[in-house]
Amino acid sequence: MARLNELVQLSRTGRFAELERSAAELARKHPDFGHAWSFMGIAQLAMGTDALFAMENAAALLPADPTINLNLALALIAHGELQRAEHHCRVAIALRPDYAKAHMNLGAILLDLGRVEGAIESCEKALALQPDYLAALTNLSAALSSANRKLDSIAVARRALALSPDDSAAHLNLGQRLEDLGMVEEAEEHIRRALEIDPGNLVGQSWRQFLCSYHPGHSGIDLLAQARRIGQLFTDAARPWQDWPNDPDPGRCLKLGFVSPDFRRQSVGLFVENVFAALHDMMGERIELHAYHVDAFASDDNTARMKSYCAGWTHVNHMSDSALAEKVRQDGIDILFDLSGHTGCNRLPMFAWKPAPVQVSWIGYLGTTGLPAMDYLIADECTLTVSEEAHFSEKILRMPETYLCFRPPEEECAVGELPAARNGYVTFGSFNNPRKVSDEVLETWAEVLAAVPDSRLLCKYGGFSDETLRGRFTSFFVKRGIDEARLEFMGRVPHSEHLPTYNRVDIALDPFPYPGVTTSVEALWMGVPVVTLAGESFISRQGAGLLKLAGLPEWAACSREEYVAKAVEFAARLDHLAQIRGRLRETLQSTALLDSRRFAVQFESLVRGIWRTWCDGAR
Repeated sequence: MARLNELVQLSRTGRFAELERSAAELARKHPDFGHAWSFMGIAQLAMGTDALFAMENAAALLPADPTINLNLALALIAHGELQRAEHHCRVAIALRPDYAKAHMNLGAILLDLGRVEGAIESCEKALALQPDYLAALTNLSAALSSANRKLDSIAVARRALALSPDDSAAHLNLGQRLEDLGMVEEAEEHIRRALEIDPGNLVGQSWRQFLCSYHPGHSGIDLLAQARRIGQLFTDAARPWQDWPNDPDPGRCLKLGFVSPDFRRQSVGLFVENVFAALHDMMGERIELHAYHVDAFASDDNTARMKSYCAGWTHVNHMSDSALAEKVRQDGIDILFDLSGHTGCNRLPMFAWKPAPVQVSWIGYLGTTGLPAMDYLIADECTLTVSEEAHFSEKILRMPETYLCFRPPEEECAVGELPAARNGYVTFGSFNNPRKVSDEVLETWAEVLAAVPDSRLLCKYGGFSDETLRGRFTSFFVKRGIDEARLEFMGRVPHSEHLPTYNRVDIALDPFPYPGVTTSVEALWMGVPVVTLAGESFISRQGAGLLKLAGLPEWAACSREEYVAKAVEFAARLDHLAQIRGRLRETLQSTALLDSRRFAVQFESLVRGIWRTWCDGAR
């Protein structure tokens, strides 16, 4: 009992390293003493290290303890075992129905599992028990947003901030909810305030960089300077390695590591899966794949397929940056790829440790990381021009055709006839995230609709299930003389209905400066050409790169005026649209964008080249 009291005191005073050592010593001497294992797990959870072994032992010895069941659920969440985590949260609640923390965490688990209504219910139960529970308010806000109840989500986020006006996380949460509705200026104010309160909030720093990269008004020079400042923060928190034990043999089998939360049916996953498959099938003796999976979302059938192509698959949620870096180093990874950049759930701070001799940014982020330890960024000649290289801290590598390789949809979905031929009017469409659609974009689209009589606009995205968002878009167009009857907004639909919806669209309209990528590839696959505005930056030239591959470079405009003019011109050429629709899929299939084996050969040549460069320097 004296030792147990000591553990309680260490826990209360936050001396977690000491707590872990003392609890581990007690567990060794008395392995049947469940509280020793429990306090070891509590220390490990607090320090961000792996607590699963300790908490499983504690729960086996003390199965009727609600706190231990909840802590086991938290350890399971870190391992991505969400179903088991849900079970133990429910056990904790059954043992103690008024356990607000368990209800709150159950809500977070259900949200990650995509069971949004259940998540809302659990968070509301937590708040009924503890009305000022800040974490429950934050989770409820996120769940309401996922349910497309955007105004309710913002109201809850404001309530959380009112409870704790100097809380950095509360400002970030409200900023995110505002940004969901396109209220960009107010969102950025809250992000700035969050970082004034806590400049060391690396998640907030990354998020600000991501938002600035795709909203207008931020120059490439400014974005690079800001990225370098953030990269230095990451570096200051790390202890980068200066040497590596990797064998500098340019011809040996290379170990490639990939870090991402998106090994699933998501944009990045759809651009990686076939590359993994082709590298595994064609180059198994020359390339070995290792994935470091940030388990931020539920896995799916895509995850299972990607896992089958990898020699190593590591769940990393429970790992600190230093522990993950050490794991990468122990695995002997030669080239480590970041597939997130400054997007959500990234592990960029781990890359600052430089665990692999060569580190590369690819696919997931269309800007510079600003990280000194990131050696290269992969692009292609069309999407990243030589003049833009000065806006990147990384050295630019260019694939010969495209830096993207898309997995063709599994679903059989034939390209339909031109909708205008049967409707008697042209339908423009955008299936992009409304976050990308600024007032300037809406103004441009309104000009297109005004110049093409009787034309329609179909916007499809999950967020359009929210009445507030639909109302904001509708009001914008009506004020500019566009009849509401010419507008249609579709929210979330079953996956089987997604691609067929393109058969209702004649011409896709790209947002800018952040155009569609996955949405544009899908549109082209379904025979729908895309009008895009090609800027100077890497992010703004994605549409131009895809149109070049599709044999439609003339569909890329260089100004808003030209964008409108092209949309109007092409809308008047229905025979031409029908011809394009009939050949687009075949054209794409002849390129490396959809030919994964061809892409894999080019990719291996590129990575072999940068490995050879490192070997030359290491000798």
